[in-house]
Amino acid sequence: MKGIIFVLILASGLSASAVLASDVNLGINLNIGNSPPPSGAPIVVEEPPQFIMPHSLGFYVAVGMPFDMFYVANRYYVYRGNQWYYGLRYNGPWHMTSYQHLPVPLRRHQLDRIRHYRDEEYRVYSRDREHYRGRHYRPEYVGKERHGDRDGREDRGDGREREYRHEGHGHGDR
Repeated sequence: MKGIIFVLILASGLSASAVLASDVNLGINLNIGNSPPPSGAPIVVEEPPQFIMPHSLGFYVAVGMPFDMFYVANRYYVYRGNQWYYGLRYNGPWHMTSYQHLPVPLRRHQLDRIRHYRDEEYRVYSRDREHYRGRHYRPEYVGKERHGDRDGREDRGDGREREYRHEGHGHGDR
């Protein structure tokens, strides 16, 4: 170990004299500790997901997705790779958030219970979709090129904007 330190000191001393003579910079970085965890795969949602609202939860949960997605208080939330994200549209852009900043209805239930209620309600929904009496909806398709500004409006390309609405909540709105 002492030999390695001696070689490093000798090398830095020799390179320091060369640096002074030639106006060249030398930098040494030594990082000790854990590097930050790699970010997970990007959240990609190609098609509008189907959402159902289990009565026990009081907010919408997506079904048929490879990760957990929720619609609460006019925002979409995704739990993926032990991290929470939110966005104004079902297909992003996504922003990291912490558990403490989630809406209260989402924090009120543990994730495994939310999944249980979702799966239970989805079995009822999938048995007879035509006569399902619960609340459900599928947002309208939004392509990546159609993202408007961040206030929830879409640029129609004709100088006017269209407000996003989440209509068509199924038979449960009667």
